[in-house]
Amino acid sequence: MNPRRFVCVENTGYESSLELGKAYRVIADRKASRRKLVRVIDESGEGYLYPASYFEAIETQDTGRQEGGAGKGRVADEEMPLSPEMIKELQRRMRAARNPIRYMLVSEFTRRFILYYDVTTDTYVMNNPRLGTLFKRREAAESVRKLLSRGVAVVRFTTQGGKLKRLSPFVGFARRSRTMALPLESPWK
Repeated sequence: MNPRRFVCVENTGYESSLELGKAYRVIADRKASRRKLVRVIDESGEGYLYPASYFEAIETQDTGRQEGGAGKGRVADEEMPLSPEMIKELQRRMRAARNPIRYMLVSEFTRRFILYYDVTTDTYVMNNPRLGTLFKRREAAESVRKLLSRGVAVVRFTTQGGKLKRLSPFVGFARRSRTMALPLESPWK
């Protein structure tokens, strides 16, 4: 018996990266084990360090199959079959990675005065879309937009070719305010 996989028993602080009860592959890392960490291939598909206390080793049986040529003496890795849910999630992630469309929260006054929202600092950046937050999913951008003031719109961008390019037409504050009901109180007090 040889421990090759760890089951996640705790994910506090890593909820988006680790799934409780799921078995993860382990990558041998001596430095990490000295620091009571374990290198695990998480939900992103990359190997990251996590506290060893968050996992319990599970034993997998060696099948005796040889990897490579005869005489090498290494046992082939056993792969757990993927569930239909895991296959569906992997396919969704692959589609999302190939799709260059992204969304940004924008407050437009004129073509020369546009504010781009940065989620990490909870501020607006003036006239520099590269410093605004890009969302992969429109639903996520809409959820954040609902928490902000009325003059914020969701704008489509593309990241194709490594360059940020706007796809949605310019609306402007004056045109948008004609279609919106004006608030009784000014949001700029």
